Amino acid sequence: MNTNAELTARSATRTQASAMSAFATSAMRKATQAIRANARVLRYLASSLSSTAVDYTLLLVFNATIGGVFLPVALARVSSCTMNYTMNRKVFNARGGVVATAIRYAIMAASVMTMSYLMIQALVSAGMALWMASLTASSSLFIVNYLGQNFFVFGTLADFRVFITEAAASVSLFASRAATACASTIRGIVARLRGRELVLAA
Repeated sequence: MNTNAELTARSATRTQASAMSAFATSAMRKATQAIRANARVLRYLASSLSSTAVDYTLLLVFNATIGGVFLPVALARVSSCTMNYTMNRKVFNARGGVVATAIRYAIMAASVMTMSYLMIQALVSAGMALWMASLTASSSLFIVNYLGQNFFVFGTLADFRVFITEAAASVSLFASRAATACASTIRGIVARLRGRELVLAA
């Protein structure tokens, strides 16, 4: 009896260990796939954060050594943008010459800066604190800046068309599944209500 119990316990332990191992392997595989799928976004985020850190650091250094505001801000921004451009050429696997992509990068940076200023101005005028308005504007324009650099600065029009096609297909599939789920839920609710009505009538 004890032998059978021990064998059963060992078998259960092995089964549990096997299940845990399979779960861990599956979780690791999913995590790896998610990291690979979002690798470019993560690299872009790292590039943006490091450039921002350089911008703030140089601003403080130039302000302490040169003095004033305009010149330290200009020097710090030019330095951080140059660093960001160089890093993002590798992040997005730039398809284009240095001069052409640099010009498009400058246009994109100026456009985003203008949109950020207008958004901050509007939010501050509406009563929001400056730091919160700046954070809101930066967060809102993150995806705009990412897509702009991915397709306009370092990509091609063909890449953008493929992206739009895939995005439209994904949205269509999501909408179809959502509609099916809603219809199924509604049918279930109606069936339950009819069942209750029949019970009450009986």
